[in-house]
Amino acid sequence: MAALKKTVKGMSVIAGAVALFLGTRPAGAAVYQGITGTGSWNTATNWNPATVPNAVGANATFNNGATANNSAQTANRTATTDGAQTIGSLVFNNDVANAFTNSITTGTGGPLTFDEVGAGPATINVPAGPGTGNNTISVAMVLADNVVAQVDSTALTTGTGALNLTAAISGSGGFTKSGDGMMTFGTGAKTYTGATNINGGRTRMSIAAHPTASSFTINAGGQVELISNGTYAFGGNTVNLNGNGATTGPFAAFPGAIRPTRAVAATISAPVNLQSDTVLHMQATNGTGASPTTANGNMTFTNTISGPGKLIFTGANSDIDQGFLILSAANTYTGGTLVQGGILQATGAAANFGTGNVTVDNAASPVSIARMQITSGVLDAINNNATLSLAGGGTAGVADRNFAILDADVNETVAGLILGGVTQTQLGTYGSSASTATFKSDEFFSGTGVITLAATPEPATLSLLGLGATALCGRRRRK
Repeated sequence: MAALKKTVKGMSVIAGAVALFLGTRPAGAAVYQGITGTGSWNTATNWNPATVPNAVGANATFNNGATANNSAQTANRTATTDGAQTIGSLVFNNDVANAFTNSITTGTGGPLTFDEVGAGPATINVPAGPGTGNNTISVAMVLADNVVAQVDSTALTTGTGALNLTAAISGSGGFTKSGDGMMTFGTGAKTYTGATNINGGRTRMSIAAHPTASSFTINAGGQVELISNGTYAFGGNTVNLNGNGATTGPFAAFPGAIRPTRAVAATISAPVNLQSDTVLHMQATNGTGASPTTANGNMTFTNTISGPGKLIFTGANSDIDQGFLILSAANTYTGGTLVQGGILQATGAAANFGTGNVTVDNAASPVSIARMQITSGVLDAINNNATLSLAGGGTAGVADRNFAILDADVNETVAGLILGGVTQTQLGTYGSSASTATFKSDEFFSGTGVITLAATPEPATLSLLGLGATALCGRRRRK
């Protein structure tokens, strides 16, 4: 519940904080007693103590192991809400090594509202433990406060993970995912309007269940897995990106702030802001083919990518099965571009790789094959003042590692060109033996297009000053 502000003698007082200080937090901490099968949330004897947790700030706990309050869980169990319920915190303890599940579902009614005392936040906790059972909330949820989901359970790293939120989620609150474990936004529309922050572990989301009315930020240490084909619009809100993905826990071995499911074809149509250097990863099936297909796996950004960060495609430990990252907008990010695997492709007349240098080098992952492709019709993929660096490698004289694919009619101007670590000093055109380039190499280029290495143009203001000086010098002083 958002804190109520009252003005007393010109000063703002947070009513919720005062209430908390005075110790007026409502009673209502209860442990679910149902050990197997289906029981009603709304039945007092299903809780210990025998009071239904249904109040602002109330706590509901589901244990799968024996405690002082209940015996160990012996099978899957379901609690039906059977009417509107309100809690401030929810705990799923996977403290015993079993695979029994806990589900909170709609019985005769709902929703389940999260509303902590004062300003919150409300919480969902899945502590670390050996249990591998999934915990699912499939009753509609309302976020009256911001909700922090702390998913520390990492015993279940497949399927939907330790926490599965399949219901529709609405309300004015926001949602933050923390912890090294995995959770899923599945099925139900997520229309809550508060901010979404992915801070840790892996968060899976489908087209139907990705947030559509919320600002969306993946912070360093967090990862989003897009699990279904289609366009993720995020309601047109800017998607802020940071980091390499999970940095601790079981998902740290699988880099990517965004890492779609293998062979998914996902489009992100929202504008993107690289707040810091960001790794994007696209896992393919059986290597990458000549064109982006669903079977190969591809991720497309159709809106502007801005910000100070570097765009890095594929993680540093990538294998050979990498897909496509496709950029089709006039991007303005300034941190440069690094391709470590797969194919980074510019498609569409306005498409580009931001304003910084472009490097194609799989040195951090020598198994992967890194490629940069400029397709026919692209007008200016690499900034004219930038440097293109192609590491090459593999079989000598063959474009099989760290090379550029230049489609028909491509003529891309750069200010600097580094091939195999050697800075090129001869101005002119570079390309494969199939092109019309002056300097040909099948080690670094394929296709019939060319790269033009040109002198760095002088700033326009200097040119104008020079012209002005010449004009003045040419005048005769009138007598």
